[in-house]
Amino acid sequence: MKKIVFVREDPIKLESYKRPYKHSHLDPDNTGRVIFLPDYFAPLDEVYADNGYTVEYKTIERAWEEGDTEPFIFLISPQPNLFKLYNEERKQIQSYFNSLSPLLIDAVNDGNCALVIHNCKEEYSGTQQTEAQMIELLSSVGIHAHSNVLFLENSPGVTYSNTLNTIQWNFFETAMRLQDFDIPRRNISTSHSKKFLCLNFTPRPHRQQFMYAMQEANLLHEFNASHIDEKLPLVYDTNDHIATDSLKPASGHLPYRVKNVDHWNTLSPRLVTENLLFIVTETAFTDENLLFLTEKTFKPMLLKMPFILLSNAGSLKYLKTLGYKTFNHMWSEQYDEILDEHERLKEIVRVVHALSTLSNSQLKEVVLKNQDILEHNYKLLMSRRPECNVFYAIDKIITRHQ
Repeated sequence: MKKIVFVREDPIKLESYKRPYKHSHLDPDNTGRVIFLPDYFAPLDEVYADNGYTVEYKTIERAWEEGDTEPFIFLISPQPNLFKLYNEERKQIQSYFNSLSPLLIDAVNDGNCALVIHNCKEEYSGTQQTEAQMIELLSSVGIHAHSNVLFLENSPGVTYSNTLNTIQWNFFETAMRLQDFDIPRRNISTSHSKKFLCLNFTPRPHRQQFMYAMQEANLLHEFNASHIDEKLPLVYDTNDHIATDSLKPASGHLPYRVKNVDHWNTLSPRLVTENLLFIVTETAFTDENLLFLTEKTFKPMLLKMPFILLSNAGSLKYLKTLGYKTFNHMWSEQYDEILDEHERLKEIVRVVHALSTLSNSQLKEVVLKNQDILEHNYKLLMSRRPECNVFYAIDKIITRHQ
């Protein structure tokens, strides 16, 4: 069995690096949000363990002493991504890198440590200039073996400057697989189910525009939906998803703590039994050149539900390159080819409106006739290992000296 070693940062030290919430009036005590947030989606150490590795943790002192025999990983998990933080909180980021242990810096330069920057929780926001600035920052603290610093990114198709050692990881695909939420069969009650499920937590323009269009078309009665704004407040929740003080902040925008059906890992069976189609409103919708698929896209696959995807153009095409099947034989997916965001949204609204003319029994029959596709997507999600890109890249760093 393979073993991998992690060196962890002092959590008390990380608590001192904070940035204001976007809605500061909701944070009267000015507590701020921690910049370096431990990954609660798919922690890299847990991902290694899920792939059969024995994971060991050491202090930097012990790891440095034993580096010749057991190279290690040092993980930095910024929130949001490091490029954006460097532009907005430059002094704090510089201060943090200046605080890195000299032993850690020596280990990186010697190839005994892979310094991993986990940027996968958000879309790529770098440029050639910001990538060059990262190199300058690393050099300024004494890290000269830049190839031993690995930047993990979650945006397929990005053209990087090749200045940094960057690896693309379909991070949320891994995260949803780790939920292991198996539904043996669909038990849909036609009389009680809604045609469409649509979860919208953080307000974004395309989500608002879509839900307003559904309201204008008098289709909201066909939805179980959540939507948070003053114009159209909608709640779709379950009894086991209640507000609590014991959970992490639900959003980078808001300092309150909440658990509800919108959240990335809330997978109540009611989502399946009470709904026929999942209308996914992804995070990114307006960028013609950037794909960014989050847990929102992979959640219906885990739930074995067909879906319509409000995302950047080409998202369905990309899923197909991974082996997933979509639903162009059930309804038009022409929207995926439309670059203009406004025209793409109009086409999606048209498709949903057309589906709404079917009765619940008719739509249920369409869904049940395509169980083979839903099972295929579920099994593929559970079998794929996109994290292997990361494993290979790390192995190249910490095994080159052996």
